[in-house]
Amino acid sequence: MGELLGLTDFIPAYADYQTPFTNRQATDVYFGVNYASAGGGLDDFTSASLGKIFSLTDQINQHKSIYFQIAAALKSEEQAKEHLQKCLYYLDLGTNDYVINYFVTDFYNTSQIYTPEEWLSILSKDIMTT
Repeated sequence: MGELLGLTDFIPAYADYQTPFTNRQATDVYFGVNYASAGGGLDDFTSASLGKIFSLTDQINQHKSIYFQIAAALKSEEQAKEHLQKCLYYLDLGTNDYVINYFVTDFYNTSQIYTPEEWLSILSKDIMTT
């Protein structure tokens, strides 16, 4: 997708940045940050048994951290908001909540408690409260 948009480099991962940013890093994040986490899901417990994986809640908090650091670099929360309103956001969510949390019964009993439709309803509520 990045190539189609004319991006010549990969968008750096959030984990590649130190907190607080150096001046170089502060200007780098104006062009994007990747919050992706393999195995993460809408439900905070999805993939928890596999190690440190960032859920949607974690990723939203990472984005808030970036927002505040951009605001500090620009010396204005309003300018940070204006900048971020021009950004493209891509979300790919929910697959791991089914593949890992619902169908893998070695770690979770989710499929014994909920039907697939009930699990979807719970995940939908999770995303609305995040």
